Amino acid sequence: MLSLSRVVTLVGALAPAACHVSGAALRSRTPVTIAHRRRCDLITMAADIPGSPKELATEASLGVQSALSDGLLRLEVVAPDGLCFFGSMGKQMLGDPDFAVPAATKEKADRELAYLVCEMFQALGDGVACVLPSDAAVGVAQREWTKGRLATRLVSSASALGIGGKPGAKSGFGRAAGMPRSPLRVVVLVRTNKERLAELQPVIEPLGDECVVVLVNPTRLKSGGSRQGYTPAFILRDNPHPDWRGGLLYHRYPQQWLLGVAASRGRAVIHGRSTERPTAQTIDEGFAKIKDDKSLVSTAGGLLSATGTAAALERRESLADVASQ
Repeated sequence: MLSLSRVVTLVGALAPAACHVSGAALRSRTPVTIAHRRRCDLITMAADIPGSPKELATEASLGVQSALSDGLLRLEVVAPDGLCFFGSMGKQMLGDPDFAVPAATKEKADRELAYLVCEMFQALGDGVACVLPSDAAVGVAQREWTKGRLATRLVSSASALGIGGKPGAKSGFGRAAGMPRSPLRVVVLVRTNKERLAELQPVIEPLGDECVVVLVNPTRLKSGGSRQGYTPAFILRDNPHPDWRGGLLYHRYPQQWLLGVAASRGRAVIHGRSTERPTAQTIDEGFAKIKDDKSLVSTAGGLLSATGTAAALERRESLADVASQ
């Protein structure tokens, strides 16, 4: 039987390699771009925030490793909707709630982040399972993930894993016919909600502290926080407050929480740090102070000026007022 300490050791060995999703391939990928209504230049993010897919993968891996080292078994890994890692889809529309991420792009981004997380545990072979939102998503992942040679089980529901890690009717790919399954040690859930978490419970209960659960881009809670019992291992959230257009919330366990804003030109700027996850009220007050600081905003171009480090941050009712004039 593989103990949790062994899981931590395996992940720790992979972390410095940034999940080693082919280092050369990661280095060649398009840097993350933060874009807004106006055309924006490529933004090199501050050192505190990952500025490329490679950096983001590295930070996510380090966050997961640190959380596991502290004995935490229930984790969250979150990236903005539509933030892809592979191919030509690396440029993102972050910080603009008026930009609707196409469903196909959102699903692709979810699969790619899930792949990175599963690869962190690849030494566990088919002791890793990834629960995707649908059978169609499983089929696409099976085609996309084949070249990565992961033995991860791909399923569309936790019940397909079987109780106590015994194989279910649809238990994924990556295993030669007739070969027995490894004990279930890691479950990665993509876009999960309360109902799907409840479905997982009878599967992992018999495993006790021998099973790690990682939520990848779970559905947002109205509170804006994490699900009870789950530790944020890596969070990069754009538009972290419903009343504000723009802004970024970043955290890599066990470091501080960072609240920042990206200008339409130049670098993203960190305006606040906290040892605890900032509440919605704290974020609202922080953004209000940023907008009130006239040194951060250029009024030359009006409300949506293309200059100034707070140019991409606006309270939604302010935008509505302008539109009605």
